[in-house]
Amino acid sequence: MVRSALVLAVMAVVAASDVRAGVVAPDKPSQLVTAIRSATAPPCLIGVQVDQRVLPDGSWTPFVIPDGQVFIITAYEFHKNEVLPDGEQVFGQLVVVSPSSVGFVSSISAIMKGLNAFASKEVPSGIVVSSRAKLCLDSSGNIDQADVIVHGFFAPDR
Repeated sequence: MVRSALVLAVMAVVAASDVRAGVVAPDKPSQLVTAIRSATAPPCLIGVQVDQRVLPDGSWTPFVIPDGQVFIITAYEFHKNEVLPDGEQVFGQLVVVSPSSVGFVSSISAIMKGLNAFASKEVPSGIVVSSRAKLCLDSSGNIDQADVIVHGFFAPDR
């Protein structure tokens, strides 16, 4: 009897912890973010930076994760435009470069057709990028011929 009560008490604590952790989601539309790798993106340790944020009016501003916030990636689109034979497989990968580490957080591949390749990927669990890190794109072949559009939102850094 005591053992059953103890097990139930532990299960109640675990369930309460899960509820308190909750799902992280944007509270306001202003937290939704689309970021891109521009033609003038600076280099990263690996690849090039995702350096511009697309604003609701279509203009661009530098992509910066505010202090005290994280950027949670929910999806991205990879595009490659390069003189390669039809049917050749190319890849793109998101890389997070922090002051102390490099993380290859997600990769995607696409097949060239008519000098283009395109692929998109949803990330339902999200990929968290700290304000102290750089989000970068790496790609097979010529990195100057690769683009990425990253979708996500800002959330408080816990």
